[in-house]
Amino acid sequence: DEIDKVNKELAKSQTFLERVNNKWQEWQTVAVGAVGAATGIVMAGKAAVQAYAEMDQEMASVRKYTGMTTEEVEHMNEAFKKLDTRTSREDLNKLAQEAGRLGKSSEEDVLGFVRAANQINVALDDLGDGATLTLSKLTSIFGDEERLGTEKSLLAVGSVINELSQNCTASAPYLANFAQRIAGVANTAEMSIPQIMSFAAVLDANGQACEMSASNLGKLIMMLYKDPGKIAAQVGMNVDQFTAALKRSTNEGVLMFLDHIHAMGSDEGLLKLAPLFKDLGMDSVRLSQVLSTLANNTDMLRWELGEAQTAFEQATSVTTEYNVQNTTVQAGLEKAKKGFKEMAITLGKELMPALRHVI
Repeated sequence: DEIDKVNKELAKSQTFLERVNNKWQEWQTVAVGAVGAATGIVMAGKAAVQAYAEMDQEMASVRKYTGMTTEEVEHMNEAFKKLDTRTSREDLNKLAQEAGRLGKSSEEDVLGFVRAANQINVALDDLGDGATLTLSKLTSIFGDEERLGTEKSLLAVGSVINELSQNCTASAPYLANFAQRIAGVANTAEMSIPQIMSFAAVLDANGQACEMSASNLGKLIMMLYKDPGKIAAQVGMNVDQFTAALKRSTNEGVLMFLDHIHAMGSDEGLLKLAPLFKDLGMDSVRLSQVLSTLANNTDMLRWELGEAQTAFEQATSVTTEYNVQNTTVQAGLEKAKKGFKEMAITLGKELMPALRHVI
């Protein structure tokens, strides 16, 4: 009883602030947690709205470059959501912007480009940024896009690169870069993408620099076209047979020329050609390196030509590789992150009006 009396007297002597402080000590953990939760909700909402805003910006850029309407872009993005890919929707929209820069404006063409470019980027990730732009330009230069359509022509070229880079030590970036450098000359000479990439594969596998090899192979092709009779006579070839082979196919004529140089012995053949190179103002040393490499590897070149042509016609090699790369553990994680972000974007769209006031 006495202790109770003392406690009551002590309680009465506490000030208002002391009593408030005591209550705060009891409830501060709950209060801080509530404030933290409220702050977290606001920040999460802000992040969701930001994700929606970034996606909307990418879609606006698609409209800018393709000339498509808002409804068409939104409809196309619904198709993007259904794609089974590890690539984010933002990156798919960036591919759509690439399609617009290439002059594609219909939903069908843009979507076809995105589907094919996405497969190439996933399957051949070492190609680097902008590679699909380069490959699409190649299909246009060589007329493959007009014959096969946007999507299939890209898949065909991607399949050639995938097949050749798996067959030997040639790298995918080398093949694409080589083809880009020699495209003008090769197209004029009526060569195909599989053919020039086969030459590139042999040259890369044998350690020849890309820029030098493409430049000198282009010069060789133009030299053969300019005066086939003079070149054939210089190395002792049958002029009529060589000229006829060139008329049938540049590729056939070049192979005949390389076979003859190899049969002579590349050193002897190049020695006979050296004065001609000099007259034409060519760098005989570098051109000789390219010719010697090709002449000494004609069997490999013919095999690569066959593989490349088959891959181009089937246009499935890059899709097969895409299916492998799109089902790895890392791909699963990226798809999970992608799904979470899609939910955030949907939430952000709904929260946008409310967050304007919060901000």
